[in-house]
Amino acid sequence: MHSSSRRPTRVAWAAPVAFALLRSLAAPPAATAQPGPANPVDSPAPIPVYTLGDCQRVAHDRQPALQAARASLAAKQIGSAGLDAPKPLGFLLVPDLNLRRQQAHAGVNAAAAEVMLTERETDYAITRTYYTAIYANQQLAIAKDVADNLAFYLDRVKDLIEKGGADLELNKNVVDRLTIYLKLAQSRQREAEAGVTRALAALREAMGVGHDCGSFQLADVTLPEPPVVPDKCTVIQLALSRRGELTEAESAELATRLEVDAQGKYRLRPQVNTFAMGSDVHARSVPQGTRNGEYRPGAIGIEMPPRLTGNRSVRMEQAGAYNERAAAVVRKTSELIRLEAEDAYALWEEYRDRTKSAKDGATAGRELQDRVNKAVKTGLANKPEDVIQANVLTGQAQSEYQTSLYQQILALAALERITAGGFCAGLGGPAPTALPAPIPAPTAH
Repeated sequence: MHSSSRRPTRVAWAAPVAFALLRSLAAPPAATAQPGPANPVDSPAPIPVYTLGDCQRVAHDRQPALQAARASLAAKQIGSAGLDAPKPLGFLLVPDLNLRRQQAHAGVNAAAAEVMLTERETDYAITRTYYTAIYANQQLAIAKDVADNLAFYLDRVKDLIEKGGADLELNKNVVDRLTIYLKLAQSRQREAEAGVTRALAALREAMGVGHDCGSFQLADVTLPEPPVVPDKCTVIQLALSRRGELTEAESAELATRLEVDAQGKYRLRPQVNTFAMGSDVHARSVPQGTRNGEYRPGAIGIEMPPRLTGNRSVRMEQAGAYNERAAAVVRKTSELIRLEAEDAYALWEEYRDRTKSAKDGATAGRELQDRVNKAVKTGLANKPEDVIQANVLTGQAQSEYQTSLYQQILALAALERITAGGFCAGLGGPAPTALPAPIPAPTAH
């Protein structure tokens, strides 16, 4: 669920104009970048140009989180293969061997789902930081445009005052007002310029590359207007059928269910190890719960001690109780995934509608600014307040449109992540990948 912080307060035009200017020139909430090349050209050597898909492919090769997930999968596969190896008299010495093999296979399936889940999280991180940089570039351009116009009018007003242009009602108050607005605009420019470095640093971290890899440019300089229109029911179905967290939860439930039978294989032992002694089948929390001003339910996880104590029936009963918990984890995970999909879809709908309205406002603002600027530059009289208001409102409208479009893109990227790539946001990344097929468990001997 999204918090109220994503809904910026709308402020109607009113004197003083400074508050509207502040809002129109507000820096983006995260990282930023300038239009054009993401990095300045420091040498005559050509700088590589990366598309969104290029950045994601680099991340799939270099991101440490992905490397860690793949290493865990490899460890699970090695352990499972060790159990599958022929063992003379194995079933006589280890009566629960086949059950442990099935549990190991469940662990492999969970680890494979973890790899896919980490891939989708990595793709989302790349998409978010990539378009955050582009969004910030455009915010910087808006701030620069307002500052340039204010600087032009400030010079013009000073010149007219020096020449005695009292007929235009220009005075020192107007000069001071324009100077204040200009300094505010320049301050926002510097803030946005500093954000360029933050945006590129965030993108590099998501890609898993350092500054030693050299500079690169972003292929896109403007935010796209994605034509895709997601279907709510399809999004929910894709999320429930493809999410790695649900695969992990189901694998954990299978392992705990098999533990009941595994404990039953030992009749006379007072203490028997569980699968938790030598493996780590787990279910990831989706999502973490919060209560600080916004209610968001949290997930629950499975439990299984490394060994169970008691006679055979007591141990089986304990394992059954842990299996009931694991079954509840599966249900809770499914419900949370559904809720996350519905919430993300509602957020996309909100910003789709806001983008349409903001685009009309931005177009009207640009037309107003062009008329006022043309009137001033051709010598036609305009009140200073009208000139300032036109430029500030235009910047505000342009900023609101870019912000709404940016949030709409992030909402589409979130839908792509939530459906594990089943829904394609049309943002230019790699084609979605299918969930790995579960490894079949060995048949009982």
